[in-house]
Amino acid sequence: MIISGVYAPRAAEQAVELVVEPVPAADPVVALQASRAGGTQQPFRTTLFHTGISSGPISMTVNVLDAPPEPALEEWEDVHEVSASLPAGRAAAGGPMEELTALGAIEDDESGDYRIRVSAAGRDRAPDLVTATVVEHYLVQLWPESVSPPRVLSAVSEQGKYWAARLA
Repeated sequence: MIISGVYAPRAAEQAVELVVEPVPAADPVVALQASRAGGTQQPFRTTLFHTGISSGPISMTVNVLDAPPEPALEEWEDVHEVSASLPAGRAAAGGPMEELTALGAIEDDESGDYRIRVSAAGRDRAPDLVTATVVEHYLVQLWPESVSPPRVLSAVSEQGKYWAARLA
């Protein structure tokens, strides 16, 4: 599964994406045959969250849970939730066209529908700027749950309000 921990991916173009690369067949002949027949799967790619900075390092804590946690609204400026159907494969996060940070793997029996809650702080510290130091912090929580509409639990920062309006 995706490994809970603290990560330091780079944001780019005001975004951090979640990418799940399909794992090729263990048998190289089967993998080559699938590739030649056009049977290779494309990576799953979705925006995990939008940043305030244009580009630079961020701090991201990932927690994989069995059930939805209580939201910590007093600790974070912005708290948004979305659903995603995650396929099996190697999971990573990072900005578009940036080197991705490995997050672990989603096994076949772990693939399926998940709820993703992103809590953010610091999005208004350096809006639209390129930074060399971490000014934004994120908590990404994932748990199995059927697909449901996006939800905004909190949107205090200007960046959070902007992105919350686009979730609706």
